[in-house]
Amino acid sequence: YTLRQMEAYLAAGQGLTSAIAPSNAKNHVEHILPRHLSRSPSRMSDWSNFTDEARASHKNRLGNLALLEEDINKDVSNYDFSRKRDGHVTTRTRKKGYCDSSFSMVRPTPPGATPSVVKPLGDYADWTIAEIESRQQEMAQLALSVWSL
Repeated sequence: YTLRQMEAYLAAGQGLTSAIAPSNAKNHVEHILPRHLSRSPSRMSDWSNFTDEARASHKNRLGNLALLEEDINKDVSNYDFSRKRDGHVTTRTRKKGYCDSSFSMVRPTPPGATPSVVKPLGDYADWTIAEIESRQQEMAQLALSVWSL
């Protein structure tokens, strides 16, 4: 609910039609830092910049969550951040990334556009504890606007 409301607010402020599907079935909650890491030997280093303790304490924080289209969420899976952000090519197909999303808090800021109050995931170079905490603060500021009294 929280992510849906924030996205709808940002879309309305930009004069855009909301990309939020009418049913939760088409939108998923993405954990940027995955809840579960890959067990594939070739991907063991994907999130090695996080200790087990840091991952456990940050994986479910609001700053680590994003609303994402179902097909993109399946493609980004639990890959490393750069693959999630930019997409990647497998032996058969191109996998989508955050760059393909319609959501304001996910897709990169278009050149010359005014940045959103919440830095989109597509604008980050890396994903660390500092980024999660910074994004959480930005989302808290956005929440004050969405649910102003």
